[in-house]
Amino acid sequence: ILITFMILPDVIFYIKLIIELMNWGIAEPSWARDNWSCGLWQFASHIYPLFYSTLLIAIVYHSFITLFLDYRGVYEKNCKQMLPLLLLALTTALTIITAPSGFYSRAKIAARPDNIHQQQFCNLAVPSINGGESPELAEQSMVTYRLVYEIVLPYLIPILLLAFPYISILLGLMRSLESTDHSDYQTKMTVVVTLWVLTSYLMLHVPSVIRNVFSIFSVWHRLTA
Repeated sequence: ILITFMILPDVIFYIKLIIELMNWGIAEPSWARDNWSCGLWQFASHIYPLFYSTLLIAIVYHSFITLFLDYRGVYEKNCKQMLPLLLLALTTALTIITAPSGFYSRAKIAARPDNIHQQQFCNLAVPSINGGESPELAEQSMVTYRLVYEIVLPYLIPILLLAFPYISILLGLMRSLESTDHSDYQTKMTVVVTLWVLTSYLMLHVPSVIRNVFSIFSVWHRLTA
């Protein structure tokens, strides 16, 4: 059920992708027409990678516990009963965490290089911690915010949290398959699917991480140059 729930961030991602393709080359894209549309766009951009990583953490730890620690099956039974409530709590928590992306979003207009045409785009106006209002502080606040929401929260922290159970599952399966004899066939297949999903996620999201890093630090380089 947890793996099936990953359809939700997939839906958000593909809706964004379709909208971007429909607005390709348009000076006024639909997500930058007003602050409300811009806020919804930034919110969706930041929540779907958080959904991916949080669900993966839950799936991997669930597989680790059911495969090596839950000898009586009590944990798995309790999880099945509490799963709808856990998914609702997870969705609520991620919505609250990502809500500032919607509040800080602003639709802005920038002149094109020809100085004749204008292009509207969606930007983040993050307030500085010390209350300053200079352009340099505004840029630094935006860079810090994007670094947290586009690199640290969706990728760096999940990788640190996933390292122990992921390596433990791999080493446990390679060293001793007898340690999993207490688990039923469904649990073992769930672990196999979990390893496949996690490996695929790490491989497929490398371009996203590289793109975000270059996007964020190009702004940072412009500030420090």
